[in-house]
Amino acid sequence: MIVRAALCPSPPLLARELAGRDEAVPELREACTAAVRRLLAAEPGGVVVVGGGAVTASWDPGDRLDLAAYAPALRARRAAAASAGLPLAVGLGAMLLDEAGYTGPRMLRSVSESAPAGDCARLGAGIARRPRSGPGVS
Repeated sequence: MIVRAALCPSPPLLARELAGRDEAVPELREACTAAVRRLLAAEPGGVVVVGGGAVTASWDPGDRLDLAAYAPALRARRAAAASAGLPLAVGLGAMLLDEAGYTGPRMLRSVSESAPAGDCARLGAGIARRPRSGPGVS
C-alpha cells in the first residue's frame, strides 16, 4: 500500500559533490529535502524510489549514484567501480534518502523513458499492492 509519495526533479546539481561549496539550487534542494522528510514522517516499512532511466529495471538497494558522467574529475573513481551506478533520477532519490538518515528497506526501480503508459500503470499498481510492513514499501 502506498502511504505517501514525494515527487522530486532530478537535476545533477542536487548532488552536493557537483555543486561545490556554494549550492547552485539551494531552494530546490531544500524543497526536495523537506519532501523526503515528510515522506519519512509516516514511518514507512520501506521506500520505493522510481525514476526515469534508459531501461525499466530493478536495482540493488545498496547501489548509489555515479556522478562521473557529470564531473570529469570523478571518472577515475568510476573506472574502479564494478558497475556504472544508478540512473540519475533513481540515484538522486537514493541520495536524498541517505541524507535524511533513512536506513530502512528500499526498492530502487528505473522506468524506461520510452515505456508506454500501460507499463508505467502496471508498475505503479504493483507497488501499490505491496503490504505496508514489507520491504520496498512507500
